[in-house]
Amino acid sequence: MILVEALLYCAIGLYLDETQLYIEDWIGLKTLDEAGRVKYISVPGYHLDISQSDIEDYVLPYL
Repeated sequence: MILVEALLYCAIGLYLDETQLYIEDWIGLKTLDEAGRVKYISVPGYHLDISQSDIEDYVLPYL
């Protein structure tokens, strides 16, 4: 699973692991993360400013 955490932080002012969605494991994200199955990637840019090459490198392989 790949997440764009900056989008969530910008939208609600919290990091992913500070949200009820994560803490209460509503969709199994915390479980996946604790099992090492969530990949966090940091790329340069601003909110919603993801380059085409970053999408090709980091998102498309998971689709």
